[in-house]
Order: sequence, then structure tokens, then C-alpha cells
Amino acid sequence: MREILKQMHVGDIGLRYDIDPTTGAVGLLIYPQHHTSPLAQKDNIRIDSLVQAKLIGDEYPKGFLHGKSMRNSATTQHLKFCRQIITATDDSNTIITELTDRRGNIYQHHVQHKENTQFLRMWTTFLNTQQQNEQLEMLSSFSLSGFSPWDEELVPGTLWLTRFKSKWTMEGREEHRRVEDFQLESCWKPSGGSCVKFGQLGSMPVRGYFPFVALEDEARKVAWAVQLELASSWQLEVWCKDKEIAISGGLADRDYGQWLKTIEPGELFTTPTVVVSVCNGDRYDASQRLLETGRDSLLFKENVADESSLPVVFNDFCTNWGRPSESQILEISQLIRDKGIDFYVIDAGWYDDSDAGWPLSHGDWQISSTLFPSGLKSVVKTIHQAGLKAGIWFEIETCGRLSKAFNLHQHLLHRDGHPLTVGDRRFLDMRNPDVQKDLNEKVIEMLRKYNFDYLKIDYNENIGVGIDHKESPSVGLHEVIAQSQAFIRKIKDELPNIIIENCASGGHRLDALSRSLADISSFSDAHETVSIPIVAANLHFLIPPSSSLIWAVLRQQDSEQKIIYSLCATFLGLICLSGDVHTLSEEQWNHVDKGIKFYKTLKNIILEGKSRRFGTEVLSYDKPKGYQAVLRTNHQLNEALVVFHTFDMTTWSDSFSFSLPLPEGQWEIRSTYCSNGVTYFIKNNQLIITCAESFEAAAIKLDKAF
Repeated sequence: MREILKQMHVGDIGLRYDIDPTTGAVGLLIYPQHHTSPLAQKDNIRIDSLVQAKLIGDEYPKGFLHGKSMRNSATTQHLKFCRQIITATDDSNTIITELTDRRGNIYQHHVQHKENTQFLRMWTTFLNTQQQNEQLEMLSSFSLSGFSPWDEELVPGTLWLTRFKSKWTMEGREEHRRVEDFQLESCWKPSGGSCVKFGQLGSMPVRGYFPFVALEDEARKVAWAVQLELASSWQLEVWCKDKEIAISGGLADRDYGQWLKTIEPGELFTTPTVVVSVCNGDRYDASQRLLETGRDSLLFKENVADESSLPVVFNDFCTNWGRPSESQILEISQLIRDKGIDFYVIDAGWYDDSDAGWPLSHGDWQISSTLFPSGLKSVVKTIHQAGLKAGIWFEIETCGRLSKAFNLHQHLLHRDGHPLTVGDRRFLDMRNPDVQKDLNEKVIEMLRKYNFDYLKIDYNENIGVGIDHKESPSVGLHEVIAQSQAFIRKIKDELPNIIIENCASGGHRLDALSRSLADISSFSDAHETVSIPIVAANLHFLIPPSSSLIWAVLRQQDSEQKIIYSLCATFLGLICLSGDVHTLSEEQWNHVDKGIKFYKTLKNIILEGKSRRFGTEVLSYDKPKGYQAVLRTNHQLNEALVVFHTFDMTTWSDSFSFSLPLPEGQWEIRSTYCSNGVTYFIKNNQLIITCAESFEAAAIKLDKAF
């Protein structure tokens, strides 16, 4: 039995709160407001609670799920509706649904919508009303049910689940399958449930998977997308038991992430937030609605070198592989001063006086007198005199084996009473005031002293499931990550004009929360691989292109075709040049200059717009075959960019043609940056691209004719 508690819409998203008047259970489903089909009542399906919780002492869920899921535990089954409150400010509305458990504790589920946005933000609070401590084993940030809202029960073959996988240098590989492929369907009687539970443990939130999930109703052409705003251990669950699908997630629970949180009497605990959207369309349409949360990127800052165009970064890591030097910086800064480059970033190794390598010696942050005999002040001055902004690299949260910090045990994280050591790295305890004080002097004051404009924050190992802590290993982990983020916020407060780059061995911190603390993010450690355009295209549905910094590593032996291939990939975000820039020929630089000039015209398209990928399915990222095209249109739908790459085409015919459908309207080719072997024209509102070789590329800018 169910009744409608509240039905409303915020923006173009509809919300329906259902209640069981007998048990007091409340569920939530969301849908596109302008969808034409009527919603199903679902009278014969038990309500799945919009809050999922588990307290110590309550029964675990049945249905052969114990050890796999904590959803629908006895704690959740006894949650009863108390009241619903709607609050409003000038630019937002918040719906608060209050529940109580059988002990009298209070749970509040929050849904917030801000004016002129296409997503909802959700979170949950727990208030301990008892006279003794309560211990939470699981508390969801959100839980949505009723999939699909237009069917009385799950219809086979209509719902598709999408996740994006990730590993080092291969970020964002899509997994898109029917829910039945995961055994997410009802049994002949509701005795056994099914659950797909995935996530990440530790301090690299994008490892294995992005903290993202989408569900698509192929029959109704509707898609839902969810993105967690959480930078430590997380989980997402897709559940099926009573003839419908439900999705929930948030902090990794006790089963999965060793999370056990003690809540003292009168204490309020708040979960991390999650961003949710739904729309008419497919998973790509839904995912790009979530990217509105990332608008605080470099392109929105007022202190960008040239606000009329896109920034270009030069980073010297692939030039010297962690051995920067005063002499090299002086040489290169003069060489690139008139090349349309805005930033010169000194990457890892500027502190290394040993021959052991940059990963072993970081953590003390003393300038190498061998590499920089005159110090950094004159180097930064030279960079500025060349018309460039100066950047520098830090790995703030860890220290290498050869550093003094490595043996300051009181400053380090511990597990089982020993300093937590992963390879040659240990982790600073960012909760320790002495650590914060030391970093304030060595990072913030150094940046201020030498007048740096740009800070690259890297992170190259994972803490894992947690650390020694009185409550649980995962609680300690979350505390440490929270203090790391607090220190980054302090940098921004102390140095408001500094540009911050987020990096974690490339893309291991491409989660929404880590990105929100920075202006741009390193898209990957894909430095010198033909898969760069594949990864860059993947990320169009996970992070805003306007904050995606993409490597173009140039080598002395590069052909014209290779240079164009590399630079075209960067047009899928922001350019980060590196490599042998100081030994390129005049002809090679001519190709680079043309690419930068073309790129500088793309601001309106990169800044705000929508993307769509076309091409063959890529099986191997290491040895890709086939081709790829990304079409991106600006917000006004009057400018478009097509970035086209071929991969290994040796099994194809001598000449290959590809037809790309353009958006409605009459389009004209405005400018191009292409390999010599690529030809192109528009016919019947199709862009026809023809090429003959493997690893060719083309970037084509189009304008709508009026």
C-alpha cells in the first residue's frame, strides 16, 4: 500500500515522495517534469526508503545479502515519517524529509535545488537523541527508487546501467550494460535480492571506478545520473528485490570500507553530498547536466593571462623527467615567450640534491642548490620577464624515503602501530597542528615569498582502507582527507590569485570534490601514448573540458602528422605542452604555433557546451584500432568543434570516409587544423571526413550560417 506524500517539481525535475500509511516508510523517485507518460502508482511494490541506515544492535538485511549489502536493514525497515519541511532562499529551495527510528533518533533527508541549475544536491543527517552513544555502520547520502517510474514493475530489457572504469593512464572507460546482465531482476518470489555494489577504498577516489553511476530507460528515452561529492572511500549500490530498481550510495560502509562511526548523545552527523539529475535523453545528456557543478574552473577566474582566449600551460616534467634546472628554465622561458603560452610550471625534482630521483626525496621542500645555484627568486623573475606566469609542483600530503620527514614518526599516519608505508612513501597526518604549521611555512610562505602564480598539487600513492583510529580505520581516513582539503582551502584563502592544478598520478582525484578545490585538473598521466584522445574524450562526460589539462609531449623526432595528432587531442580540453620544446626545428614550431592559434579561438565551445562521441568501439587503449570523432557544440548552438583521430587502420581499406551528423541548421567550416592526408566537406548536413593513414587527426571549427 502506498500514497503520494508530496509531488512537486524544481527546475525541470519532478519529485514524488511516496509513503506507506501503515509503516510510515517514505520513498523518493525523480523524473523529467516534461515527460509525457503518466507515472505508475506501484501499489503492489513495497516502498524502498529514501534513507538507508544500519545501527549496531539492529538486524542485518535478509535475502542472502548479509556481507554484501547493508541496505534495508532493520534500522531502515523501522524508519517512520515525521514531517516534511520546505525552506527557500533567494536562489534555492530545500526539501527536508524527517524520519525517526524505533529508538527515537532523527534522520533528515535533504534535497536542494539552486535556481538556474539542472541538478539536485542530496545529503542525510543523523541526530542521536539517546542518552548513550550510537554507532552507525552505514548511512546513505541518497537513495532513489521506483525505476522505471512509468512501469508498474521492472520490464525486461529496458533499463541500462552505466559505470566508468578507471586505472592509471586509462581513465574513464565506459561500461554500459542491461541491468539483467548484472542479475538485477526479480526472482519468482521476493526471497532473494540482488545488488551491484562498487566503489573505492582510500585516498584516491577515482581508482577502479569514477564515483558515478547512470541508469537509462531505453524505451522511454530517459536517463538518470549520480555523482558523489566525496574524496575518500565511497560506495554506490544498485539494488533489486521487489520488482523495481533502487540506487543508493555515499560513504563506504562497515562491510566494504571498515567504517564504524560513533555518534555521541545530542551529536549531529552529516553525510557527504551527492549530485543527481534526470532528463529526457540518454546517459550522456544526463551526465553533462552534472558538469554544471564544475564551472569554477580556470576560465572563470579574472586573473587569467588573456581572458579573451584559452590558457596554454608549459610543464617541464616530460622535458627533464624530474630534474629541472635553473639553466634549462632560463633557456626555455626565452624560447617560448612569444608562443601564446601563459604558464611555465616547474614540476617535480626542484628540491632533489641526490641522484636517487624525485620520488624518494620529496617532503622537506628545500631548494636544490645543485639544480638552482642562484635559488628560485631569479628563476621566477626570468619567467615573469618572459611574459609568463610561474608555477611549481608540490606533493603536500606525502614524503619520500630519503627525506627527513620520512622518519618524523609523530607527524605520520600509522596502521597497526607502525608508520603507514607504501613503496617509498609515507603519509603526513594532516590533522596534526605541527604538520599544518610546517606546511604553512614550506608551501604557503614559499609561494608567497617567490611570487608564484600557479601551484600544481600532486598525489602519488593511496592510503588504503584506513589508519589507526579509536572509532574505525575509515573514520580516521575521512578525517585526514578533510584536513588535507582544509589546507588547500587555506592556500586559496591566503593566496587568492594563485591558480591551483589538481593532480594525483594523473586522474586518481578527478572526483567532484577534489576538482572543486582547484582551478584545473590533470586529465591523466597519459604522456606519450596514442590513447590520449580516447581518454580525453571519455572525460567529456565526467569533468568539464574547461578544467581538463591534456598533455601534448613534443619530441625532436616528431613528424608533422605526429605533432598535429598530439595537439588535436588537447583541443578536447586545455593544452599542456611538454617535451623537447628547446630542440624542435623551426618547421616543427610552425606546426605547433598554428595549433595554438587555432586553439585560442575555441573558448566559447570549450567553456560551456555539450559533447558527443562517434566512432568505432575501442577495445585496447594500448593498441587502439579504428577511429574517433568528438562533436562539441557551444551553449548557443551556433559554434561547433569536431576533433577527429584515426588509430591503427591497417586492416581498413586504402581510403576511409566518415560521415558525422551535424546539429540542425546550416553549418559552414570556419577554420581547420589537420594532417595533410585528411580532407573534409559538408553535404546534406553531414560532415564528411576522408583520410588514408593510421594516426591522423583533424580539428574542424564550424559556425552556423544565419
